[in-house]
Amino acid sequence: MAKDSTIDPDSQETRLEILSVQVQQRGAASSTFLPISFNYTGQNPISEAYQGPIWLPQDPTSDVGLENITRLTLKWIQDCQNTHNRCGHGDNHGNIDYLPTRLIDVGTDDEKQPPKLFLPDGSKNLEYVALSYAWGPVNNHVTKTTASNLQVMMEGLPFSQLPKTVQDAIIFTRKLGFQYLWVDALCILQSRGPDDEDHKADWSHEATCFGYYYQNAMITISATGAKSADDGLFLSRPALSFDPKPVTFRRQRPSGEIRHVSILPKVPSWVSEMKRAPLYERGWAIQERILSTRVVHFSTNMVLWECQERRATEIDYAGSSPRDNGMIYEEVSDFMPVFWDIQRNGAEASQAIYEWYSFVEGYTAAKFTFIGDRLPALSGISTLIQKHIAQKYGAGLWELAIPQGLAWFLVEESVTNTSHLTSATDTRMDFQLILPSWSWAASRGPVKFLSLLDTWETMLKVENWEVKSVGVDTSGQVLRARLKVRGVFKIINLKDLIESRCQDFESGTSFLGLQSKIGHLDFARAVYMDAEVGAQCGSEVHPCVLVGTTYVPGSSRTKGPIACALILEPAGLSGGSEEYRRIGFLCVPLENWSSKDLEEKVIELV
Repeated sequence: MAKDSTIDPDSQETRLEILSVQVQQRGAASSTFLPISFNYTGQNPISEAYQGPIWLPQDPTSDVGLENITRLTLKWIQDCQNTHNRCGHGDNHGNIDYLPTRLIDVGTDDEKQPPKLFLPDGSKNLEYVALSYAWGPVNNHVTKTTASNLQVMMEGLPFSQLPKTVQDAIIFTRKLGFQYLWVDALCILQSRGPDDEDHKADWSHEATCFGYYYQNAMITISATGAKSADDGLFLSRPALSFDPKPVTFRRQRPSGEIRHVSILPKVPSWVSEMKRAPLYERGWAIQERILSTRVVHFSTNMVLWECQERRATEIDYAGSSPRDNGMIYEEVSDFMPVFWDIQRNGAEASQAIYEWYSFVEGYTAAKFTFIGDRLPALSGISTLIQKHIAQKYGAGLWELAIPQGLAWFLVEESVTNTSHLTSATDTRMDFQLILPSWSWAASRGPVKFLSLLDTWETMLKVENWEVKSVGVDTSGQVLRARLKVRGVFKIINLKDLIESRCQDFESGTSFLGLQSKIGHLDFARAVYMDAEVGAQCGSEVHPCVLVGTTYVPGSSRTKGPIACALILEPAGLSGGSEEYRRIGFLCVPLENWSSKDLEEKVIELV
């Protein structure tokens, strides 16, 4: 369509197609103009404000564009420090107890002082920047620090060999006027192999400090639009070479009134950029974002700002409150202001734990290269929450609400084989971490908690629990976990519960039966297996233990409550106690649970 086209429709039935244009150069990043929007006016077809380019973020690959982005970021930092109470304006971020063990001294642009590793050694009044980014594929070559090359890296980093994202972060840190930068691959001793004890000890210590590292950084640079460390921060934006113009047409209403309709290219927004952000599909990046005091996001189409009081963009400098915007996972977005409030004002333990399990529902949709990282990637958040609620924590659950933390199930179409997580398999390639079958972290897919429903009533009693971890209990590096519970048992034939035609139990596929989404009409009778059936059990008859009861969402209470139970399989004996492993979750009408074959037992879950 020509830039200055005018459309005069002949009838009232004119239809306009909603379009979007994606621009991509071969071998380069893509950027997108979002769907067009409509602006109805009675008199002026297009205001003066819309003449010329509709939006024009800066080009970070050009010197001028990067300088403008730098000035804007410094202005955001200044405003945040001087005026934002929630962000702790006036606090001295340099005088902190948890300085990183190692930092990168970014050196100077003239190469007279190349970047190198630096040991703070208790230095005070030291400001630094942190980097949040995705490494990329597991076999992606990333230059890293090990115990073998530590001394060499302290003498000077091989800048030309660093991933593009790290190179760009060093450049941008210099432009912002900061001397130090924290990057995990370079500031934590990485693995030289499965027997690298130096790496194990260093990583275990550093993982418990991540929360403080990001929280105490002056700002976090986030490679939000990059899929791997090779992409860089300064992504090309080919759509900038286009000059979109509005299109106007005139329409006469039945009353005779003439109205003009302007079709305008819709500008990218903070929310639209974040929803498409590759970085926030990754689990580690979620914690890094939540814990950071301030974040500058280098996204696909523009640079974004985020702190506790503002979310803004290059084309909307003032922005809005973070409580007005969404994120890629709604539960995560809702949790962010809650977490910040806990840090400032504290919280009742029960409410904080409720928010935690709600957050986990969104968090479990994120991706991990190593599934064993699921809990360590929350260690910073769990450590800071524990400071305020004084509750024992282990394997993703809190002592005050362990039964509630057991009432999870895999959402539809997310089931995978997780048997490797309940054996002594090396899940992180260099750590012998074992996730208990009863922890939500033992499942690869996203989960839902029925215990979050208002009508939930706990029916299971916890007699004792023990979670042994590497380091503190919030580290998430689980070595051993046992849970002794007292509850009502019932032997159930799973096939008897399915009223609709379901998949063959022996086919090795998931045995879900009826639709299993919360709110579905048949939700009160459903079976959810934690993994591929053939991989973990060979029988249709299983012992089940009642965890709690609730009512089907949206239904009348006259239909009665439903019983929610763990599906178990025997795992042996230990010290005279029967051991069981969780393999699934089921929901049945409570009236079906009540029968003569019920038995109360004390067992151990492993």
